[in-house]
Amino acid sequence: MELYFVIGGFICLVIAGNLGTHFYYKKKHRQLLEFLKGKEFVCIKNIGIDIDASHSKTFHDYRVNKADVIFFKTHIFLLINGKIFRQAQPILQISRIGNTEKFKDVWEEINYISKMKVENKLRISGFALRGSFKVDYKIFLDFQNKDFDLENYIDGQNMHNN
Repeated sequence: MELYFVIGGFICLVIAGNLGTHFYYKKKHRQLLEFLKGKEFVCIKNIGIDIDASHSKTFHDYRVNKADVIFFKTHIFLLINGKIFRQAQPILQISRIGNTEKFKDVWEEINYISKMKVENKLRISGFALRGSFKVDYKIFLDFQNKDFDLENYIDGQNMHNN
């Protein structure tokens, strides 16, 4: 009988933890959108994304999610949500190497090496620094079935108000 309480308590803790992180990151998403209000940006909702992150041979992570993609100045923000349960996840900022503009609600800044349009997808290669570690990223943003001219946003110079 006590085993059932332990298992039930563990399941409740996992659910409460996931709900807590969801609401925390959802708040971060809202704060970034609030900061951008009144500025020129474009937001494309519910884009399929594939993120491949790796650090030499010790760490490899591949995720398939959905995200709201924001083009602001020369930056791209990914407001990531889980694909199945739509759980809010950390915001990723993709910027040019040497960028000095920081945004407080961003979890990690990725410096891009290349951005390329492949069919109706944007392929981004870049890296992020986590302390003394360099994490390499390959990100695919799938704009299929979206009424959006991706060609105008490859270099980040053509921004319109949302």
